Amino acid sequence: MKLSLLFPETSNVFRAISRIEQLEALGFHSAMMGTAFGFDPITTFALAGQHTERILLTTAVVPTYSRHPIAMTMAAATAQAASAGRFRLGLGPSHQPIVEHIYGLPYERPVRHIREYLTVVGELLHKGTTNFKGEMIRARTQLGVEGAKDTPVLMSALGEQMCRTAGQVADGVLPWLAPPDYVANTIAPAVRAGAAKAGRSAPPIIAETACVLSSDRDEVLTAVRQNMGFYLAMPAYCALFQRAGLMDASWTAEQGWTMEMIDAVIPWGRAEDLADAAKRYLAAGADEVVFSPVGAGSDPTAHYERTIEVLGEIARQ
Repeated sequence: MKLSLLFPETSNVFRAISRIEQLEALGFHSAMMGTAFGFDPITTFALAGQHTERILLTTAVVPTYSRHPIAMTMAAATAQAASAGRFRLGLGPSHQPIVEHIYGLPYERPVRHIREYLTVVGELLHKGTTNFKGEMIRARTQLGVEGAKDTPVLMSALGEQMCRTAGQVADGVLPWLAPPDYVANTIAPAVRAGAAKAGRSAPPIIAETACVLSSDRDEVLTAVRQNMGFYLAMPAYCALFQRAGLMDASWTAEQGWTMEMIDAVIPWGRAEDLADAAKRYLAAGADEVVFSPVGAGSDPTAHYERTIEVLGEIARQ
């Protein structure tokens, strides 16, 4: 099973590298890390490439508005060369509140922006050159990094328009917190439609979600509310849950996660329940499944470590 693990950024780059070494030893398909506001995940994966041999190294995701595509490509190509071809660059436009209130940049026309951005990055990483003049982005240069050819460029996507765009320009699609039914009925068809329009094969869908290794409903609800509340403040995820029928007009942010939402979105239960959830994503059209453990109970740290061990057993099946 192509089971990967997404772990949160820590404050220590060397602990992150040790974690990646652990994930390789446990048999995970890929180690994945997002971008917060500490160390840089692309640089970390370049370093981790020197300490690992097999595991794929994937950013999920790096925000695009904060970096020019040429600068992004230079960093990605370096990580690809340093990891002997095991790096995958996951990109996304992030969210309006983050881009505008943290980066201080305008969040304008995200679909057009990401289409043009990935076109430039894809041309540089696959062809080594670009001369692109778009409505929002212009870039003209060549890329000269030995060992960096054909770095996969993955794109975060949830809505139909974004999924069609990913089908047109990305090497893989990264939906986060999308229920299996939504993957099957919305994401996969839209990705295929975009790919068909571009005259290419549909890129793989890499379904990402959190998970909780616990059969205690109250424990699961508490853990998710404590660790996942951030996502309900982001319009893109609220829109996703509304389209999936998990929110209605009566829902308020103060209400937070409900068990109905958790049952649909976040796999929880025993090891066999998590394994079955991964299989549901594969049956829905995903080519790879990514779990991000949530620590629960009286000792969330120990519980988190135990969850990684259990997921490793599933990955080796």
